[in-house]
Amino acid sequence: MEVDSDDIVLLLAQLTGSLYKLGAKKSVGKPWKRRFFRLRENKLYYYLSEKDNQPINFILIDTDTLVVPIDCAIYHFQIKTSFTSRIYNLKAENEQDYRKWLQGLNSFINHDFLKGRFTCQQQNI
Repeated sequence: MEVDSDDIVLLLAQLTGSLYKLGAKKSVGKPWKRRFFRLRENKLYYYLSEKDNQPINFILIDTDTLVVPIDCAIYHFQIKTSFTSRIYNLKAENEQDYRKWLQGLNSFINHDFLKGRFTCQQQNI
């Protein structure tokens, strides 16, 4: 399949926005924290707010990353990466954003651009 760079640029531009993130050590009653997320290349960066230039951290996205819907009623989904055993718990603010993130991340993961990118990286190691 021919990669259309305009499609990649459009997809990356759409995958920005606020999500709620649960801390790494999930405990009962722990609050969800609002963070600003931005997908750049194969990293999903998260920031304290949209105004921040320095990310708190990032989630590395590869072809083995799983994006799993958990509870549609509260727009909760998980990202499971192959690089770590960590599971990222995220929540969107509304159904439209929930669908945007689920569909956008899965489209990005399954896109030939990403598959080719990791093939090249593995050959350079």
